[in-house]
Amino acid sequence: MLSVYPVFYPRFACKAADCRHSCCRGWEIDVDEKSAARYLRQGGALGEALRAALEADEAGWHFRLDAEERCPFLRRDGLCRLICELGEDSLCDICALHPRFYGEQGDLELCGLGLSCEKSVELLLESPEPLRFIAGDTFWELPALLDNLGLTVDPEALRFTPHPDRERYAAGAGEPARRPGLPRPGGGALCPTL
Repeated sequence: MLSVYPVFYPRFACKAADCRHSCCRGWEIDVDEKSAARYLRQGGALGEALRAALEADEAGWHFRLDAEERCPFLRRDGLCRLICELGEDSLCDICALHPRFYGEQGDLELCGLGLSCEKSVELLLESPEPLRFIAGDTFWELPALLDNLGLTVDPEALRFTPHPDRERYAAGAGEPARRPGLPRPGGGALCPTL
């Protein structure tokens, strides 16, 4: 099986305390059986905290989030208490793997980084070059990957042009300037009119 992954995949590292949109807030954190068993055996004050935070239901184990919908092990400084006290090997599968994902398609193992992660998006957008993938000892651009998957897509549909004010907007300088003739975003509860 040939593993295929974006060229930026090996450079992924969690931003931890520097992340503004932490996956440790607002998401249910499922805990695999092996990690749950290890957490239930953990000694000391951390073991007590783990047992108090673990909850099981028909879907399996998960951490009970606090009143602010934060993982109970996300410290106020943005770091993970489990990593700080036990090391990265102590993480349950979902915490160790997120935002990485894997899927098989024929003879290909497709590996990627979910774009719900701030760092994944930064890695994707940092290069002005076309998105490329490592496939064994060769590089594929997106059209070649799609072709190897048996998919036909108009190359123009794959063209991305960064907004000219991307740097200004990313720096938090407010709303980017709009191109003449483009409509303003609509209203609604999720996207108020600007």
